[in-house]
Amino acid sequence: SQITIYSLAGLMNFRLSSLLNQIQTFLVSAIGTVAFFFSRDFLAQHALVIITATVCLAHVLVIFLGSYSVIKSMGKLVWRWHLPSGFWRFSSFVHINTVCTFAYLCVDQIFVVAALGIQELGAYFIMVQCANLIRFVPQRIGQVMLASFSHLVGVGEHDRLKWGYMKLC
Repeated sequence: SQITIYSLAGLMNFRLSSLLNQIQTFLVSAIGTVAFFFSRDFLAQHALVIITATVCLAHVLVIFLGSYSVIKSMGKLVWRWHLPSGFWRFSSFVHINTVCTFAYLCVDQIFVVAALGIQELGAYFIMVQCANLIRFVPQRIGQVMLASFSHLVGVGEHDRLKWGYMKLC
């Protein structure tokens, strides 16, 4: 799903790219909140299944919505199977980093579930997701404006860059 998001950003479709980038966080937060408030017992018994299914659903949505836009932007799609040299070395490096990043980013949740239990982990996770929403707007603005500001720096229009930055702030 990240490849689809990066392809959309490369095709200058920043709005859809940004939206699809946040769909996983939004879906997990929304479904977790609904389950927490309306069915705590069900959430406590099936938390892992709910979170896994929601994340899978988010990835499937991103792939379908993003692929449709990418294919529409590119025109006719021709499928060819070719693995460039060094693919497996690069791929294994990326996947090992993904596993290590997952362990690093979830260590707090592992400690919470070990010390307090699954129900408290659900409450902790929802609180962390709400706290992360504070950074949402500045990150999206920065992501969208990076390409424009990079273009202005590249063509040497520093006055327009300064004006755009001041207007944004």
